[in-house]
Order: sequence, then C-alpha cells, then structure tokens
Amino acid sequence: MNELSASIQRWLEKNLQFIDFVIPIEDSLTRDPVQAMFCGSIPRMQEALATLAASNLDEDITVLRTEYEARDLSMVDVLNQGCSKGHALERWAGHRGIPREEVMAIGDNYNDIEMLAFAGVPVYHGERG
Repeated sequence: MNELSASIQRWLEKNLQFIDFVIPIEDSLTRDPVQAMFCGSIPRMQEALATLAASNLDEDITVLRTEYEARDLSMVDVLNQGCSKGHALERWAGHRGIPREEVMAIGDNYNDIEMLAFAGVPVYHGERG
C-alpha cells in the first residue's frame, strides 16, 4: 500500500471487498483465473513484465500493460492466450450480428489496441501529460 499512488489507493479502498491479498502469490492460483492484474510504479511493473517474459508462458498467456507516465503508474494484465478486449468485442459483435464497420470502441491505452483495431469506428482518448 505504501508504494501506491493516491488515486490507486483510493480505488483499492473502494473495491477492497472484492480483492483478495495472497502472499505468496503462488498460493492464489487455486483454480484457473480469468485475469490477474498487477499494479504499481512503472519500474516495479517493468520488473514484473521481465519476470513474466522469462516464465516461458508465451504460448499460454496474453500480457497487456497500461502506463500513465505522469503518475508513475502501470498496470499489467495477465489473461489466457487469445483473450483480450478485441477478441471479446469481436465475439460479441458476431453473436449480435453487428458488422465490424458498425462497431465503435473507445480506448485510452495499450490494453485497448486490439479492441480499437477491430472496431470500424475506433476512438482513442489517451491521457495527456
């Protein structure tokens, strides 16, 4: 908690009832997770990315990062391979029979790239500064 920025600390406090803290992290994987998210300073999350890259899990997982340089804040999302906002949007549009050209997506960072690439009307609204 001491390493988190004020905005993330507020978010964490609001969502505390939905969050489990498990140490060591290996003990948290008691079943196949939908997503794991790591959050912290950019240098700390670069360490996490390096550890994930060295894990030889490239064929099993998708790793997405979001960085807000002005706030020294980074989030690393770990999902099953092929799972992303873009993949989910494509499946949802297909299920609803909506052509890609009529799909609008709004995103603001790296974890939105595949979703924006799929959408016929992509809207990027990134953080300034």
